[in-house]
Amino acid sequence: MSSRKGAFALKLLRRLRGSESGAALVEMAIVSMILFTMIFGIVEYGLAFSKRLTVANATETAARVGSGVVGSTVNADIAILSALEGAINSGVAQDIIHEVWIYEADVDGNWTGNTDTRNRYLFDLTDPNCHWSPCPDPAESGVAGPWDPGLRSTSLSSGLTIIGVRVFFEHEWITSFLGYDDLDCNDGSSDPPSDCWADTAVMRMEPQSE
Repeated sequence: MSSRKGAFALKLLRRLRGSESGAALVEMAIVSMILFTMIFGIVEYGLAFSKRLTVANATETAARVGSGVVGSTVNADIAILSALEGAINSGVAQDIIHEVWIYEADVDGNWTGNTDTRNRYLFDLTDPNCHWSPCPDPAESGVAGPWDPGLRSTSLSSGLTIIGVRVFFEHEWITSFLGYDDLDCNDGSSDPPSDCWADTAVMRMEPQSE
């Protein structure tokens, strides 16, 4: 009788061990799924944050150049765009840029909406000499857009112009695990472009000797 009880207890113990093992596998699968989701999220958001930080720093650098000594010279816009390219290329690929606005801002730092005080440059890698369309380099086409740099005031007596630089850029997610669509700016026909990230830096022009 005791041997039967012992055999029954042994079978029951084996079943309990098997059920515990199965439960452990289920728990491990759930925890692993949560863990992988967290890892993918950290990687995705980390890279996106790094890109945004790089663009933000580059936009501020470009605005600083535009508000400085080159502010009202004929080379102002190409100097701004070249500074932006150089700063972005130090951290991420240049081809994430879609377009750049150089504009006169109001006291709150916003574009007034007047197209005469905004130059809009699309990024274009097809031209090896100038990556912008239209090209604001006087050595190339000499086109700077409707807002001529010479109209930007660097005089304290007449009031210093507030210059804004706004960069529209794209972002491609590494995985589709989080369900986000890539930010792929449109072809430039939309104003402002849609499905983009944007960063803006605004600075007052530095006064020059009168």
